[in-house]
Amino acid sequence: MSEQQLSQQVSLRTALEARQLHSLEFLTAPLMELEQKISAELAANPVLEADESYSLRSDVPDLPAPRSDMDYDEDRDGFQENMEKMLVRESESGMFEADPTANEEAEERRQYMFDSLANPDQSLQEYLLDQLRCTPMSPLYRRAATEIIGGIDDNGYLQTALGDVAQSALCSLEEAENALKLVQSFDPPGIAARTPQECLLLQLERKKIAVEPYERLLTEFAEDLARNRMPKIAKEMNLSLDELQNMMEILRTLTPHPGSTFNSKPAPYILPEATVIRREDGEYDVVPNKEHTPSFHISEKYLEMLEDPEVPEETRKYLKEKILSGRQIQKSLELRETTVMRIAKLLVAAQHDFLEQGPGALRPLTQKEIADKMNLHETTIGRAIANKYMQTPRGLIPFHDFFAGGYESEEGEEITAAGIKEIIQDAVDNEDPTSPLSDSSIEKILSERGYTVARRTIAKYREALGIPSSQGRKKYQK
Repeated sequence: MSEQQLSQQVSLRTALEARQLHSLEFLTAPLMELEQKISAELAANPVLEADESYSLRSDVPDLPAPRSDMDYDEDRDGFQENMEKMLVRESESGMFEADPTANEEAEERRQYMFDSLANPDQSLQEYLLDQLRCTPMSPLYRRAATEIIGGIDDNGYLQTALGDVAQSALCSLEEAENALKLVQSFDPPGIAARTPQECLLLQLERKKIAVEPYERLLTEFAEDLARNRMPKIAKEMNLSLDELQNMMEILRTLTPHPGSTFNSKPAPYILPEATVIRREDGEYDVVPNKEHTPSFHISEKYLEMLEDPEVPEETRKYLKEKILSGRQIQKSLELRETTVMRIAKLLVAAQHDFLEQGPGALRPLTQKEIADKMNLHETTIGRAIANKYMQTPRGLIPFHDFFAGGYESEEGEEITAAGIKEIIQDAVDNEDPTSPLSDSSIEKILSERGYTVARRTIAKYREALGIPSSQGRKKYQK
């Protein structure tokens, strides 16, 4: 084989690989990412022009940026300023007000302000800073408390060492500890704890419950609690089972993650690939999202220049490369739309009952089944559905949710993994709590209904449902 032929083969293979990679990138990208890719292509390739009917990302709202400490509207600023004047005394030399009555009044006013300024979209840090702003204290303690709030994670736990807080706030370790106690007095109860045990104990203190027995229970018997060894714990703590179970019932009312109910980040903006519309006859149509599908064409001006013999050869070569690149992008987009829409239509047809009745009616369906119908490889289907959604009468649903592994009974009845989980949940809900079902017992229940499910699979499903083992569910008679 000559060197020229080898070079041509290598160039052809490289070009094919580049085109395949381009097509794969477009196929994998969700709609928002695809728009960004096309925007970059339009900026880099002068022969491409966006269609007048399509404007890149103009109608997508900006995601809300995190608010700064001073980012409040005028009404909120005015309210807070007035409240501060009511709360702050002439001197801020101490951390807390000396007069207990004044403290109670300040707390009432502070609580009134929190109730008035309730904001469901507020982050945990914003909520804590609000409380800090209207709590009288010296500038030193305010700095330390601000550092502590900045070190609290989304679950409400303090992740910053007090030594680091003291160094950043230019205060002593004792002052940092006092500032921590202040922040731990804020809502929600249990905030700024450093361990799960401390979190629960702070909540017990807020409820005015003696913490000493709970502190011993949570520290000395943590492993026994995890294994539900109630008789052993009761004996070593010199308690009756009745007294111990009363303590456990109180612990169950507490929140191990006090910060989890707050928004930690803005919700992502999702563009559906297609909309599913229910017809009067009960069938469904799948309509592609053309409004947000990138659309462009190759400029006629540059096509004419390519045919003009007076244009320099080097310029014509450059234009030819750019036009070929643009056409390849167009083909990749067409292939993407065709593939995604074919998958969407097959999924909707296969899961008609799912759309009508909800997750309980989901039938077993694998990516391989769809791949076989489309004469594609299974991995191509996986890439095509990744991070893509359909807008349906039941809401925005990921493509992935239309798939479900399943089992077949001896009578040929199909059931999904979700259906098996429902059987497990129902069995546990109706078990005798003093003699809970083991995984082996659940295996027998499934077998009696005609489904063969391995015990390790049952354990996996049980854990996914948040159901403890039989030992962990056992309740002892009082």
